[in-house]
Amino acid sequence: MYVALGAVTAAKITVEAIKRAGPNPTRDKVLKALNNMGQLDLGGIYVDYSPKGREGWGGVDLTVIGVNGKLLR
Repeated sequence: MYVALGAVTAAKITVEAIKRAGPNPTRDKVLKALNNMGQLDLGGIYVDYSPKGREGWGGVDLTVIGVNGKLLR
């Protein structure tokens, strides 16, 4: 379960970076979007991405993924 949760979290971050890269994403545009992402709410779990750091969620918690893909506690 937790391996899959990590994959879902990584996928959500990746999808958000691709969306922010614009209609014709390239590797450079996706990296720039990731570096400028700042704090991102993944449904109650916050991650922070910038040029100086990529902080994933460092907590430990029981998490449930709702039917709409939102992370619930």
